[in-house]
Amino acid sequence: MRKNIFISILICTIIFITVAPHITFAQTTDQPASTKATAEESIDTWMPDKVLQKAVAAKLGITDVNTLTKADMKRVTALAFAESDQNLSSLEGLQYADNLYYLYIPKSNISDISALTNLTKMSILYLMNSKIHDLTPLEKLTNMTNLHLDANPIADYSPILSLTKLTEFGSRHSNLKDVSFLKNATELRTIYLWGNDISDVSFLENMNQLQSLELSYNKLENGALNTIATRTTLQTLSLSGNQLSVVTPLESLHNLTNLTIYGNHIADISPIQSLPLTTLNGGNQTISLDKIAVKGTEYLQKSPIRGLTNNPSQIAPYPENESTGTMEENAINWTDLSDEGTFLSYWNETYDDPNKTFSGQLVLPYERATGEDVTVRYLDKDGEPIADSVTLNGKIGDPYTSEAKSIDGWELTETPDNAKGTFSDSAQTVSYIYEKTDAQPVTVRYLDKDGNGLAKDTILTGKIGEEYTSEPKSIDGWELAETPDNAKGNFSDSAQTVTYVYEKTTAQPVTVRYLDKDGNELAKDTILTGKIGEEYTSEPKSINGWELTETPDNAKGTFSDSAQVVHYVYKKTTSGPDDPKKDTVPKKQKPANKKQTSPKTNTHTSWHLIIDPKSDITKSVSKLPTTGDKLLDTVLYSFGGLLLIIIAFLLFKKRRKN
Repeated sequence: MRKNIFISILICTIIFITVAPHITFAQTTDQPASTKATAEESIDTWMPDKVLQKAVAAKLGITDVNTLTKADMKRVTALAFAESDQNLSSLEGLQYADNLYYLYIPKSNISDISALTNLTKMSILYLMNSKIHDLTPLEKLTNMTNLHLDANPIADYSPILSLTKLTEFGSRHSNLKDVSFLKNATELRTIYLWGNDISDVSFLENMNQLQSLELSYNKLENGALNTIATRTTLQTLSLSGNQLSVVTPLESLHNLTNLTIYGNHIADISPIQSLPLTTLNGGNQTISLDKIAVKGTEYLQKSPIRGLTNNPSQIAPYPENESTGTMEENAINWTDLSDEGTFLSYWNETYDDPNKTFSGQLVLPYERATGEDVTVRYLDKDGEPIADSVTLNGKIGDPYTSEAKSIDGWELTETPDNAKGTFSDSAQTVSYIYEKTDAQPVTVRYLDKDGNGLAKDTILTGKIGEEYTSEPKSIDGWELAETPDNAKGNFSDSAQTVTYVYEKTTAQPVTVRYLDKDGNELAKDTILTGKIGEEYTSEPKSINGWELTETPDNAKGTFSDSAQVVHYVYKKTTSGPDDPKKDTVPKKQKPANKKQTSPKTNTHTSWHLIIDPKSDITKSVSKLPTTGDKLLDTVLYSFGGLLLIIIAFLLFKKRRKN
């Protein structure tokens, strides 16, 4: 037991003697060890960017950046870089600069600014032409007065809403459209927003201390000026490169001394002539006027430009114009105009103060106005159209030439005074007057069927196209036999012939009588017929028992429209029948009688037919049978008989069996 106690005491003693000296050394050297560790920490671990190291060391007057410590960063209050320092890519390590209030970086590769999060003394910050997209680290820097963020790909500017002490803000070339994030920065005096897409300037409404506003090269239109004009504290205003065409609202800015409106579309700056301007840059205006219609081949363009006076500014033509422009007082007279083109002119207002300029160019497209139609009409003397009208068109001031038409059947009688003229802005009518052309005559002929003329021809005359009507003539002894198809028609440029064909009129008959001296008729009269004017010749008859004693004077003559009688007178000869009429009249023959004998009754019936040779029965004599007919009858009878014999034999045989 004692032995165990001794051994335990010995072991504890040895341990105490070994450890105690080391514990005492650590306690006495604790502070020096910590100091040594800090001095040996590499700057690259807490400030890795060499550009930043160099800038901070230079600012603090340290030649060896490796000796730079975090404690040294507290002495940094302002830090500025040059554009040559554009390789700056990290702000890590700057978070130790608790007293930093000014930082100027014109160009860099920085994308992360989280190192600035707690630098609450920061009041002036330039972070331009970098790659910053998140502004959240700036949200707590509420002492910020000047902030410039030009040309960064920032998507959200809302962290700036908390920076209410801002007096100067800039974000040029940042694709900004909405600037409402500045609405709380009511103490702003200077704004730089050059080269964005801003069209709404309502963010300015509460900025009552604003003195300088730069909104050049945005998308401002005339309406934006009404809001800008309410910022009467403005002294400097830059509105170049927008879509402005007026400056009238700006006349209320009575404190404005510097105005830049370069590169707009402003033709009249006279409304701001009363402003206390010391600088005016109004150069390079482009005035594109609406296309005009020029009536004629010349145009006097009056100057629409008004400078800082109420008088028109002189305009001058550019030499490259297609048309010729001659300067007149505050105008240009353009001549030799083509059908369409552009008048190019310029102006350059000069003032006693070289700091004031107002110049630009005028672009005036034109086309020569089309004149009203010229209608060319072709009329008869009664004003009725005889051919289709022709419509001429052209530019006002251009000459026109109309032409008469060649119209079949018509000839021109009157050429109008305005056959040639000039197109104008009023409709015009050109009337050519015609009358019908004299036609070739129509000859009306009256002929017999052999083509012999029966009466004098009739000549019909008229104008081509007019109707004609011919008529037959009444010619004694003749009657119309044929009416021609062209008895009616139209006169033409070719001679025409209408032929009426006649035949002689049927005359009254000539009766030739054969009489004795007492006027008794000896033979039937002969009736002669013919056409009036034709000759007739009568002849005596040969009458048995009589002989001609007197040949009449009119035995030959001419048919006429009166009946005529020719008398042949006879006397009895010495021998001959007493009654000449019996010699001349044939005896009537009696027709043969048809007799039929009555048949007698006996065993054989017989018929007797007596036919008068002259009877009609002889005309249809019965046909007697021929040899061929008898042969056919014989065959038929033989076949019939044979058939009867066979039938009888069969019947007989059957009866015997029974």
